[in-house]
Amino acid sequence: MKHFRKAWDWLMKHAVLIIVGLLVSVYAYANLQSIEYNQKRSDDDFHCQTLCFPQQHEYLYAGDAASCWCYENKNTLKKLEN
Repeated sequence: MKHFRKAWDWLMKHAVLIIVGLLVSVYAYANLQSIEYNQKRSDDDFHCQTLCFPQQHEYLYAGDAASCWCYENKNTLKKLEN
């Protein structure tokens, strides 16, 4: 019981630092995930752009799914199968 009390006192003494450390870690992880997501999205858009060249393109997102569409004319889009 004495060891448990020492551990509890140490945790309470350093609780603010522990909480701040956890919050910084969560923020850093979320920021990293955001950067990776944006990079993948940018790569997918570039891939779509090269497939549609010289026409204009749209890379449309619906949740996690996305698809590449090329303009055939100013009113018509054609879906590309990757």
